[in-house]
Amino acid sequence: MSFGYPKSARLRRREEFNYVFSKGKKARGKYVKMLYVTSPDGETRIGVAVGKKQAKSWARNRGRRMLKEAARRLLPWLKEGYWIVFLLSTSGLAKGAREIYFDMASLCKQEGLMRIEWPGIDFTPWENKDEKNG
Repeated sequence: MSFGYPKSARLRRREEFNYVFSKGKKARGKYVKMLYVTSPDGETRIGVAVGKKQAKSWARNRGRRMLKEAARRLLPWLKEGYWIVFLLSTSGLAKGAREIYFDMASLCKQEGLMRIEWPGIDFTPWENKDEKNG
């Protein structure tokens, strides 16, 4: 199972985002809003966005990085055939990656987008170098 976030797994073109925004179902969490639609190409792809009016560029970039990291961790466990866009709320900009991940995972679970073999919400940091060597 790969936990990468390749370009092939991302929504990148304006038309793709517009399709999800116009036809997608909506779900709202504490910090994240999710829009999803059955994909026309049968592939699961994810897009992330933070609104320009929400904060300065450095805060928006931090928010996008947190959304991408959470999406990267969830991608292997998502069911096939959906395009999903995650939008970060203004209150989410002040939160950490753990809270964002928990909110995204619970939204996906609530909407039935997770596979049966999904191990559940877990946000364990990568192993420390000391643990690898010791």
